[in-house]
Amino acid sequence: MEHIVEDTAPGTNHIPWREKAAFFWAHIGNVPVMSTINSFLLIFYTDVVGLNPAAIGTLFLISRVMDGFTDPLMGYVIDHLPRTRWGRFRPYLVIGAFLCAINFVILWLGPLYAENGKLIIAYVSYLIIGITFDMMDIPLGAILPTMTADAKERNSLSAYKGMAYLLGFTVLSAGLLPLINLFESAEQGWTITVITIATIIIAFTLVPIRTVQERIMPEDDERYTFRQMFQLMFDNRPLVVILIATILVNIGVGLSSGAAIFYYTYNLGDEIYFSWSSLVALPGILLGFWLFVQFGHQVPKRTLMLGFVVLSAIGVGIRMVIPYSAVGLVMASVFLASIGSGALLPLIFSMIADVVDYTEIKHGYRAEGAVVSIQTFTQKTGLGVGGAIPGYVLAATGYIPNGIQPESALMGILLATVAVPALAYLFAGLTFLYYPLDLGLKQA
Repeated sequence: MEHIVEDTAPGTNHIPWREKAAFFWAHIGNVPVMSTINSFLLIFYTDVVGLNPAAIGTLFLISRVMDGFTDPLMGYVIDHLPRTRWGRFRPYLVIGAFLCAINFVILWLGPLYAENGKLIIAYVSYLIIGITFDMMDIPLGAILPTMTADAKERNSLSAYKGMAYLLGFTVLSAGLLPLINLFESAEQGWTITVITIATIIIAFTLVPIRTVQERIMPEDDERYTFRQMFQLMFDNRPLVVILIATILVNIGVGLSSGAAIFYYTYNLGDEIYFSWSSLVALPGILLGFWLFVQFGHQVPKRTLMLGFVVLSAIGVGIRMVIPYSAVGLVMASVFLASIGSGALLPLIFSMIADVVDYTEIKHGYRAEGAVVSIQTFTQKTGLGVGGAIPGYVLAATGYIPNGIQPESALMGILLATVAVPALAYLFAGLTFLYYPLDLGLKQA
């Protein structure tokens, strides 16, 4: 069973704001890796490097699914690494950040500057980025359940974590293309931007090594086996529900983020609308966070998740009937969808922390790394499927890089960006009807 190493503060369960701030900045360092990959790598490989979109779609699908299968193994390894004076997870987070940042640079600039073998470099570096990202992402995700057992403080930390991801994504989405356009060429702009992002990954991930505290630790002899880790996937109903829903949500996210830049550039007619949409989403995200903070510890999480997933589906799906010329209505739909997405991330993070405690109660051991890694496995699987579809759609509908698109390509982009993601969100919402944990660890 769990062992509380130290209290959060004398006589209180409150975590100091400095520690929450450090937790926030650590996740800011985590944001650029997958945010830039999900939103910009497809158009970078097709329009800047010159690779075939179908080949890139296959790359996204194969590498994400293959990488996803390594996640549970990585979680098992991280849970069984020796403790250090800095805790169970923080030292490995820093090591992973350095390795991930180096490979991040190769992923973008390798295919750009190589004279031959561009696609091979893309495949190898994309496979490796999944592994090196796990080395920083899984320890970072496993830290939250060790910081506190208090439900309200976990919701607060989940809000900080979700805020970092969504604000970081918003800043990147709004500012990256205008920044690149400041340079003389796309090649120069991408080169400087990628190196800057790699520096940010390392610098911000160093923040929590001293400030963040891991308070909840297992007893010295409490270690689960490799076989027990896989039992978690089949004998843990709350986790199974979250995993299925995570796949569906991330299929929608992978489609929306991977094809959005094409939607704004070609369907609406100007890539600057992509940056506008990110700025419009920001107040909606903040409203979603506020709603989560206000009601996350009062309303059953299953009910909240259903409501916010349906809201996201409506906000995305309504663009099927909005004319391309009605940019204002498109932006209004972005705001509506962003309210749901602003609450979904912290909700899922909070539910994962609950599942860690539920696992200990039911099975008798803590497995932060395993639970987080299994969740990231399904996340990557969903993103892999969602990220692959736009590449196939572009190739099948006659997409012309940097050119005037035929109606078939515009319709393909619309379906990939709007219709399919909305359906994925709706099915994810239905999945949460079977979630058995509400308000802490009460089992339905």
